[in-house]
Amino acid sequence: MTARTVYPATRIETEDISKTHGAVCKSCKVVNGAIIPAMAAGKIYNTAPANISYAAYSEVSERYFAFGDGKVYASRSAMSISSVFANVALSSPFIFGDRSNGNKTYIISGNKGVVYPSDTAPITLKYGIYGGVLKSGRLFAADKTAKYKIRWSGTGGGFDFEEGLNGAGWLNLKSGLGAIKNLVVYGENIAVLRELGITVISAYGNAETFKEFERSYYVPYIRSNTVAQTDGKLLFFTSRELYCFDGAKAYSLNCRLSQNISSPKNAVAAGSVYFVCGVYKPTGEQCVFAYDTQRDSAYIIDCKAGALLSAGDVYAYLTEGGACMLQTANEFEFISGAADFGSPYRKTLKNLEICCKEPVDITVASDSEERLFKGVKNCLRLHMTGYSFKISVTASAEISLLKAYAEVRDGI
Repeated sequence: MTARTVYPATRIETEDISKTHGAVCKSCKVVNGAIIPAMAAGKIYNTAPANISYAAYSEVSERYFAFGDGKVYASRSAMSISSVFANVALSSPFIFGDRSNGNKTYIISGNKGVVYPSDTAPITLKYGIYGGVLKSGRLFAADKTAKYKIRWSGTGGGFDFEEGLNGAGWLNLKSGLGAIKNLVVYGENIAVLRELGITVISAYGNAETFKEFERSYYVPYIRSNTVAQTDGKLLFFTSRELYCFDGAKAYSLNCRLSQNISSPKNAVAAGSVYFVCGVYKPTGEQCVFAYDTQRDSAYIIDCKAGALLSAGDVYAYLTEGGACMLQTANEFEFISGAADFGSPYRKTLKNLEICCKEPVDITVASDSEERLFKGVKNCLRLHMTGYSFKISVTASAEISLLKAYAEVRDGI
């Protein structure tokens, strides 16, 4: 009798690499299966100081302001910031422009404030405040010593806190949602982001009509200085992931990449894109995280920024000094998640099919080997074995298709 070895039947499985679980987009985004260029850090100008912790543009003064190391910088250019306007302790700075009192920009940190243009010596405010916004001609801000209290200024400008029927006032929020993180003008109202949710304040009309709405929105552990508004929605980070508030409900965006971002801060928005400074956990490196609300697509930008500024364009201020503008990438990198073709067993990766406008460089890694292929276009033939595969692509133009084909044998 002749002995025979019976091998399991094989089958060819296909996997769309752009949709693998855990894929990381660096200056690119996946839209309807295509990998397209997104924002990247442009040319760096060494004309901004190090350790900028916050930056903003004032339309009232037509000036860019940056804060760092106890100094306030004012400039006509976002990319060239060197002129010190004032020295102010920077515990939690914010600015706002007010046209009702001589086109002035108020700069406040705690209980200290300065006005641009005016004397540069700080004045002492009646109260320590943070997170301020201008609404209905009044400054609304959180009280630093009473964690549930919102204060608003009188008619005499951003430093007028003399209380009266039509003067300054205050409102104690209900305590159930915890301490105040940030205030944001949201339509006709003010959204107050708190430790455990969002409270909405009606701030329309006369001061005596300002009031807290009865409804509240519960959210777990909101992070300070991570809120920005785009497409009529507020996006912000919790301690675990990216969230959204649309005026009727607060909900997770189920963005897996956001779960890999730690220490988010200084969020801004431009068009439909939300940006925030942070640290990419797998590498421990500083980056800018971006989320496109219209495309429902997230990516990271290789930019070691401590602060961002949005004024038509988005500018990044680097921790070690210098500034750059974020612009469409000339080159990007897509790193797939593990492609296992739906099988836990070893398989053979036969080939990759790629449709791209320009040749790309591809790295293919299995559990036992790694190969680099340069200048690939159309089809890449392989014969690699492994349990799963990770595919990294460096490109300069859109990739409309990226599929892999593997020979799978179950039970081997």
